[in-house]
Parts: sequence; structure tokens; C-alpha cells
Amino acid sequence: NRPKWALDKMEENETNQRRIRHIHSINCRNLDLRDIPRENRSDVCLFFTLHSTPTKKAFYTSECLQYTENPSWKNIDSYMPTSVDQSACELTMRVWRCSHAHHVCPRCPHCSVLLLYTIDLRGLTYLGDVLDTEVFAPNTIAVFMRKGFFVYPAPPEAAAATTPTPRKTLVKGKEGYNKPTLSRLVNGLGEHSKHEQKLNEVRAAIRARLTARAEAMALNQRVEAALAARQRSERLLARLARAIVDATALRTGRAEYVRQRARSLQSGVDAREQAKTELRHLIGCHAATVQLLCQTVYVLTHRRTRMVLALRNAFPIEFKTVFSIAGLALPSAQAPPTFYVDDEVIAAALGFTCQLTHLIAKYLGVPLVFALKPMGSRSSVRDDFVTPPKDLGLHRSKDKLTFDAAVGCLGRDIKQLLLFCRVPKRSRDMLGNLHALFYEFDRVNQLFAEQLQQHQSARDSAAAPLSPPGIGLGGSGADDESLSSEGSAMYGTDGVGSFHAASSDAGSMSAADPAAAFPRSESLA
Repeated sequence: NRPKWALDKMEENETNQRRIRHIHSINCRNLDLRDIPRENRSDVCLFFTLHSTPTKKAFYTSECLQYTENPSWKNIDSYMPTSVDQSACELTMRVWRCSHAHHVCPRCPHCSVLLLYTIDLRGLTYLGDVLDTEVFAPNTIAVFMRKGFFVYPAPPEAAAATTPTPRKTLVKGKEGYNKPTLSRLVNGLGEHSKHEQKLNEVRAAIRARLTARAEAMALNQRVEAALAARQRSERLLARLARAIVDATALRTGRAEYVRQRARSLQSGVDAREQAKTELRHLIGCHAATVQLLCQTVYVLTHRRTRMVLALRNAFPIEFKTVFSIAGLALPSAQAPPTFYVDDEVIAAALGFTCQLTHLIAKYLGVPLVFALKPMGSRSSVRDDFVTPPKDLGLHRSKDKLTFDAAVGCLGRDIKQLLLFCRVPKRSRDMLGNLHALFYEFDRVNQLFAEQLQQHQSARDSAAAPLSPPGIGLGGSGADDESLSSEGSAMYGTDGVGSFHAASSDAGSMSAADPAAAFPRSESLA
């Protein structure tokens, strides 16, 4: 009366190895899909994945089958990857359901796990060569290997048949006893009591020895514990001693570092005091140097002013109908059309103008943009802004453009002197600008005299040292826009249509306010 699953073939298969490499196919029987509505079951697809462990990535994914309670997938032995350990006996199986037809991807939002089993192939229950759908429990996994189908979990018949049957106790019948038998029994009981007594004595002796041995072992354990505690105490004391030695060395090192730091700070304080003393000495020397420098600059500026004013007597500039220098008229664009001057007179006047401009620039120490070569009526201007540089003559020639360019360069040099001395442009005539420059030097010379008088009156009250007026000190220099080449007018015109002077706060000087006309160097003072 043995069931089908308990045939002799099962006893053969129990001795066979069950590995992943022996699996041919995996099927499911009686899947429980009651949570899916019937009208939606036609859209549900089923597939499974195999994993080495529950946490690892799947090494095999089956094809997707349409909804059925007994899905049977194709064989997997020919699709088993070589990277997986095929000698393993355990694997994890996940059965997935997907609501999106023809889509197999466990990570898509349409897929969810239906069953999760961790299967030990050695513990599967043998079923046979043919699957019977009527004997399976819900959600049963059927694995087909070489000898047939093995199921997980076991079917109800297998569970009932594997229950062990209790063994029956055999009871023998009673027999009678005679007198010799009873004597032998009595003698045997006596001998047994003697042997029992001896055995009890031996047991007592053994117990005593065991007790003594246990006491000795306990004492030995206590001694070993005491020795271990002593060793731990010695090691602790050794560590404490090393820690004390290290702390002492560290304290000594820190104390030495503090002493060195104190000595360093004291040397730094001494060096700071010495530096302060040297700085006070340098400040005193600097103040004396500044005072001497101011006096020197004052004397130099005063002498420059007197030398420039001395040139006015050598080259007197007058104005009647037009401006003239040393009695030679130099007409400009504003001259009447009927006014005529010979070319040689114009060349001589331009020569005097060139020589006067050259001397003023030399006295004031101003490097002119266009170098001047005063040679009387054959004076010339050096133009270094053309390639190659050339000299432009200040006399009439066949090339009128060259003469006009020379006159324009001379006018720009005069404008540079006006900008250096912070004199606003007074006229479009070169001699008019030189006349305005002489007028400015007259005003500055007067300011020199007033300041000298004030200084002499305040000498007893420790007044500040004299500072020169602002001629040639901190001038803005030549203006690129005002010195741009814009052509030249006839004779005395510089050819520049617009003039940008220096700022009115720095350039304008008023006789009513001498302090404004004499800017002192506050930083040096």
C-alpha cells in the first residue's frame, strides 16, 4: 500500500547529488492569485528569477507567461550562465507578476513579487516522473531534475506518510519459580547486596577524591586568578609609572619651552623699544630733512621765477595791432587781412619765440614734447613722432605744410609750459600765451614777497617753513588731448581748437589768499 511518491526509485534518488547544475526546469502549481480581479487577470504575466542569495542580483530570468494557475516555463539547463556557482545546493527563487504585458523587468513599477522561496535542493520531496495537479498545496514549486520531479513544500500525502508510527511494546507471559531457583535468587541477592555495598564504598571514595580534586582545582583556579590579578596590577603599575615619567618629561619640556618663549618675548620687547628709539631718531632726522628740502625748493623756485622774469627783459613782448617780440611782429589768424609782414621778419620772430620757449623750459626743467633748436631765423622743431624723425623748419619754404606743422609743434610746446605752470589758456596766439605766462610769474613773484614778509614777522613764533608757490610743482604735465595733432593756423596760431586746463582747485591762484597760492606739502610737514 505504498503511495506513488514512496517507490523504490525515491530511495535511489536520495543517494544522488542535488546541485544547481542538475536542474532542468522549474514549474509552479496552484498559484494563489485571489487578490487579482478576474477581469484583470488576462493582463497579468508571470515570470521568475533565480538568485544565489536573497541579496544578490538574479543570475537567471525566465520568459514571461500569460496568467495561469499552473505555469510551466521552458528548460533552463541550456541557459544557465557559467559565472554562477553550479555546485551550490541552495538558491533563492522569486516569482513575479507584471501588469504590463510583454515586459520583463523586476525593477519596473509594474512588477511585484508574488512568491519568495529559499530552496535547499537536498531537502526537496520526490514526487515522480509525472506532475499530478490534484495533490499539490497552494503555491507549490516543482523542480525537474535527472530522476524526476521534486516539490517544495511536500504534498499532504507525503506529510502524512512521513509521520513516524509508534512502536508496540511486547509483553511476555509469566513463568513459575521452584525452590532451587529461589535459593539461587536469594544467594544472588546477597552477593548483589555485598557487591552493592562495596560499590557504594568505591563510589564514596571516588566522590571524596573527586571532591578533593575539585577543591584542589578550585584552589588552583583561585591561585591562578590571584596570579593573573597580580600580573594585571603589575602591568597597570608599569603603565602608570611610564605615564608618570612621560608626564614629568612633558612638564619639563613645557617648562623649558615657556622659559625659551619668555626669553624670546623679552628679546622682542627689547628690540621693539630699540626700534622705537631708532624710529624717533629717524622721525627727527626726517623732519629736519623735510624742513631743509622745503627751504631748498623755496629758494630754487624763487630763483627759477627770477630767471624766467629776466627773460622778459631780453625778449620783450608787446601788443599793438598784433603781438610782437623784440620789436618783430608775429601776425596770427586774428590779424587784419591788410596787415603784411615779410617772411624773413616772421622767421626772425619765430626764432626769438623758439629761443624764449627753449630757455623757459630749460630753467623750469620741463622736457618738451617737441625738441627745439633755436638758430635765429633758421630755427627748427624736432618731430620724433614720425618715421623717420625729422626737423621742421620755422621759416618759409616751398613746402607750406612743413612750415605749418613746425609752427603747430612750437604752439604745443608753449601749451605744455602753460599746463605745467597751471596757467589757463588766455589766447590762441603763441606770444599771447607767453605774455600770460610772464603775467603769472609776476603774480607768483609778488606772492613770494608777501610770504617772505609774513615769515619774517612770524619768525619769533616758530612759524612753519616757507613753501614755494605752485609753479612747476606737481603740474599736470602735457594733456594728450590738448597736444593732439589738429593742424596749425597761419603764423602764430597753435592750431588747437579746444584747451583743457588743470583743475581749478589746484591750478587757480588768488592774490587775496596766499595760502591757496602756496600749496604746502602736508605729508612732508
